[in-house]
Amino acid sequence: IDPTTGEVDTHYYPYYKKGEVVGYKLRKLPKEFLSIGDIKSPELFGQHLYKGGGKFLVVVEGEIDTLAAWDMLRELGKNYRVEGLPTGANPKAIKDNLEWVEQFETVVLALDPDEAGKKATEAIAGLLSPGKAKVASLPEGYDPNQMLLENKNNQFLSILLSAEEHRPDGIVSIDDIYEEALKPVEWGLSWPWEQLTQFTFGKLRRELYGVGAGLGTGKTKFLKKNIKSEARRGWG
Repeated sequence: IDPTTGEVDTHYYPYYKKGEVVGYKLRKLPKEFLSIGDIKSPELFGQHLYKGGGKFLVVVEGEIDTLAAWDMLRELGKNYRVEGLPTGANPKAIKDNLEWVEQFETVVLALDPDEAGKKATEAIAGLLSPGKAKVASLPEGYDPNQMLLENKNNQFLSILLSAEEHRPDGIVSIDDIYEEALKPVEWGLSWPWEQLTQFTFGKLRRELYGVGAGLGTGKTKFLKKNIKSEARRGWG
């Protein structure tokens, strides 16, 4: 507290390792930061409050967003675990505490919707077991603290509950390709063998075919015959 004004002047955020305080991040309001002690590789902000494990873990950026997210959820009667990244949009703390984070069934990443936040989200999701990470899409220009200030508690909870499972680029679900899969198959070019053509709907363009078999079973002969067939038809 500033003794001359009686107003809050500085925040001290404690950081832990194995249950012991190892340092503090000092925030001189509004945004001047210093560190006290050893906070190079601490636990996640708030991690010391929980034993670990459970169904739902929410990860946000920084201390104020951690407190804001926890406060909004508490007001709605939700006792979800909320942890903060010690150094903003940096996945290092997740990597350092991965064993603890992996104890949760679902990890919802609610990082800031800016470029740095999106990049960190991708990196963190890549560290976690497949299917564990879900991505919460906060409104553009908002972080949990701003949502708290504007009393958007219900919206924040809705965003967390509707978070989508993270999937690497190129991975699709059945729903993504369902309509395409229902379309009739178009026939491709014939193989030299009618039965193979029937089994595969012919040779389709933009498709890659692999031929595997044991040694001396005729793979090369198979390919040569196919190439000769294409050459005779003018397809090769």
